[in-house]
Amino acid sequence: MTNKITNKSKKPIRVLHVINNMNCGGIEMLLMNLHRHINRNIIQFDYLLYSKDKCYFENEINDLGGKIFRVDKYTISNYFTFKQQINEFFKKHSEYRIVHGHILGSAHIYLKIANRYGCFTIAHSHSAGPDLFTLKNILRKNNAKKTTHIAKYFMACSQDACNFYFGKSIGLDKRRFCILHNAIDINQYKFNIMLREKIQDKYDLSKDDIVMGHMGRFSPEKNHDYLIDIFYECYKKNNHYKLLLIGDGELRNTIETKVKKLGISNRVIFTGVVNNVPDLLQRIDLFVFPSFFEGLSVAAIEAQAAGLPCFLSKTITEENALTDRVYFLDIKKDPSFWCNQIMQCKYIDRDKVNIDNLNNLYDISKVTKFLSDFYLCHS
Repeated sequence: MTNKITNKSKKPIRVLHVINNMNCGGIEMLLMNLHRHINRNIIQFDYLLYSKDKCYFENEINDLGGKIFRVDKYTISNYFTFKQQINEFFKKHSEYRIVHGHILGSAHIYLKIANRYGCFTIAHSHSAGPDLFTLKNILRKNNAKKTTHIAKYFMACSQDACNFYFGKSIGLDKRRFCILHNAIDINQYKFNIMLREKIQDKYDLSKDDIVMGHMGRFSPEKNHDYLIDIFYECYKKNNHYKLLLIGDGELRNTIETKVKKLGISNRVIFTGVVNNVPDLLQRIDLFVFPSFFEGLSVAAIEAQAAGLPCFLSKTITEENALTDRVYFLDIKKDPSFWCNQIMQCKYIDRDKVNIDNLNNLYDISKVTKFLSDFYLCHS
């Protein structure tokens, strides 16, 4: 990075983020946290989306001064029309000097075109996954290999996420790669008894309820089916347990059906998409996250910032562990195993949980300052 860290122009540097949509996923939450805290007189975020529908954060993005553009979602069959749309976009929008790509399946296309128009291009990996011999992974590896020869710089939420998409050699090249931590506003998560009671009343919870929580899109990698089995085992042993599920997605109806069949609809709360996650975490007592794979989970970071004990799948990188209240368990085990581990967890005053690692690495003000300086150096 050079020593240039000021924007001499009167206009802000506009950074284009390429992403599927701007709804309430982990990547979107990270971008919104950064967008809210960055000095928008110096750097402004705009978004190129693959979705035609209005997104959850659209009004807020407009209020923050950001712009939203749209192209068709890339599929192999529309390669030529997609490529033409991207080319036309950059032909019309010469104001972009930095393009930050979060969709890696097509990054080799849009970043290559952005390079032709003189942009500084970034490919950003937000997840790791099982390295299975499937057609999807074969295509991923092929596209990722192309991207490593196209992007000028690489970012990832964790070392595992970098290795999974870009390979270990990229992760070792400090001139071309850095970890950008999934930052949050840590102060919002500090335990607050008044907020706890407010959420308790809103969701008709009693003081005696032991609330198990989960945040995440209802999609296959989050493993909600297994999560319900874990909760059911806990409930059978102690009927004070309740489950709070934050999020939405294509598998929500399937999970709701399973909950009804088990006869526990009155013990499971589906909140849908919410904009007050820090408040909800005040009333959650423990966080359970049995994903098949993750990168560096924003949800797990938020739960730890709230001082919660966190039970995560062993398939998730241990880089997620930032307090001494994180326990990694095997999703190949019977759900009763998770239940026993959860029920052995002793209560600890949440104010006494050491979050120094979170403050050092995941504080939004520090990460925003780093990213701002990075953009200024490469604009």
